[in-house]
Amino acid sequence: MHFDLPIYHFFNNMANHSTIVDDIMIFFTKYSPELYAAFLVVSWFLIRKSHLKERQTLVTAVFAIVFALIINMVIAHIWFRHRPFTTLPAGSYHLLVSHDANASFPSDHAAMSWALASTIWFSQKRWLRWTITIIASIVTISRLYVGVHWPSDLLAGIIVGLIATFIASKCTFITEPLTKFGTKILPPLRRNRDLSIGK
Repeated sequence: MHFDLPIYHFFNNMANHSTIVDDIMIFFTKYSPELYAAFLVVSWFLIRKSHLKERQTLVTAVFAIVFALIINMVIAHIWFRHRPFTTLPAGSYHLLVSHDANASFPSDHAAMSWALASTIWFSQKRWLRWTITIIASIVTISRLYVGVHWPSDLLAGIIVGLIATFIASKCTFITEPLTKFGTKILPPLRRNRDLSIGK
């Protein structure tokens, strides 16, 4: 798209000016899936047992992430788009991480990030909602910063993530029984003190 190149270069040209910023962006772009997985697991065990709705939100978030990745896979098979580092002239971009030359559109990281953020937004504590939203924003921008995505890849990923959240929110007939079953076999670590992240 016509806005891809200037926006891509705006963020990508920030790379290689600060080692600290580079390392932060590389960390978020490489390890965001692990961060999100850790968040979901820790949150599951910290939510009080009686707060099934809050735990169900986590299950819904997992479904939203899975749906987002499936939608992305279908789109990528329908329309293959090359990544910036495979199409731009050598020396005109900064590539801070090694990456396969697979489909660029839509961004899996953006879809996954915003599927989680948009699901958590409607249920969890304010500080947690904003924390996840900020992380999702950093992850999204980091994909431009390290040079592996076009801006429209990320925009499409965000839209896919929101759509996936909507679909997952309609699957209560699956997520509710799974939440109850999961609570029985994987109960919270703390029972006597209210550590719910949902109040």
